[in-house]
Order: sequence, then C-alpha cells, then structure tokens
Amino acid sequence: MNPGFDEGDFKKARGMLLSFSSVLIAIWFFGADFKSMSVLGTKIAFTQNTQHIWLVALAVNSYFLLRFYQHSPGASYSDNKIYKNTFESFLIKSTRRLKKGEMKEDFFRNLNKLGGQGSENYKLDIVRESLSIVNNPNEQRKFIRGIAWVAKFHIRGDYRNSDATEIKLTPATEFSYPCSYWLIVLAIYRAKVLANVKTSLGTEYTMPYLWSGWATAICISQWLAVNSIDLN
Repeated sequence: MNPGFDEGDFKKARGMLLSFSSVLIAIWFFGADFKSMSVLGTKIAFTQNTQHIWLVALAVNSYFLLRFYQHSPGASYSDNKIYKNTFESFLIKSTRRLKKGEMKEDFFRNLNKLGGQGSENYKLDIVRESLSIVNNPNEQRKFIRGIAWVAKFHIRGDYRNSDATEIKLTPATEFSYPCSYWLIVLAIYRAKVLANVKTSLGTEYTMPYLWSGWATAICISQWLAVNSIDLN
C-alpha cells in the first residue's frame, strides 16, 4: 500500500474522476452542445478555439486520472485471496488434465523400478496436490519474470509384485510437472477477471481506469473529427 495513502483523498480523487468522465461520456452519447457552460447561474458561451474544446477536456480528464493514480493505495492482486485461490486452483486442475497420460506413464515407470507390476484393473489416486514456485534464471518471461510454477501431485495406485498375485496399494509418490507458459498467462488473466468481479477491486480500482480510458478515447476521437484530421 502507498505509504502516503489517505482514504479520504482517495475517495475524492475517485469521485472527481468518475464524475468528470461520466459527464464527457454523456455529452458525447447524447450529442450535447459543448460550446457553452453555466457558472453560478451565469451562462458563458465559447466563441474562439471551439475546435479544441475536446482537447481541453482531455487535459482535464488526464489531470483527474493522474490525481486518482497518485492517491491510489496501490492494491495488489497477490494480496487478494480470490485471485490467489482462483489462480492456483485453475493451474492445478488444468495441469492435472493435461498431464493425465504422462502421470500414468511416470507412475508405472516408477513401479517397474521398484519391481512391481500394475494390476489389470488399476486406478490411480491423487491424494494430495499443490503448487510451488521455482526460480528459473534461464527463463525471462514477460509476466512472471523468470519464476516457474510447478504442479506437484502425490499419487498412489494398485500394484502387485512380479512373484505374487496379491494386489497391494502403493504409498503416495510425488510427481512434479512444470506448468506451461500459455497456461500460466491464461490463469493470470482469468484470476484477475474473477477477482475484479467478485471483490471490490473492480469497482474501486479497476473501473475508474476503464471509465476514464473510455472518456479519453472519446475526447481524442472527437477532437480529431472536429479538426478533420485523418490518421489514415
């Protein structure tokens, strides 16, 4: 959290940003006249440089956006329980599905080393699963900065010794599988979306940025249109 955070200033900055952005969006959507305004009951009409009104609105909106950023407490997704639980759960379940065949092969390869044979009607049982982080300096990844996620599964199953017909249950053995990079990226974005939907993170922190971004896009497009500037 920002060491200079003040909840009162944060709420004011958020309120001003949302209010001004909402006014800009409403003016654009309903086609209101942006060439005059009323101050303390006195109507003021703009007569010069009216083609740059949207540019001025963009500057003011950018100022409110900067104030909101400065007074934001700097909320982190890593501190959000919904994000953490959703990310880890999705990564573990997806890796379990993707590595199902490989798990089976690794399990019986381990049995062969121990002198055992799989039973005819065997069933593998995952008794525990977890996720861990391994620092990998050789991987410079965009989102995780060289940190690799590894899914760990403790598996047990039926087996029999080569000289016996009695079916036994193996003790749980740990098997580790590095998570695919594309799966990590998918898990990150999925967890962020759900964290914004299920907690106040979305309405208090993310929504003002999105709302202001929409207003900014409107200001730029309207200013370009009024001044007949073709970017093509």
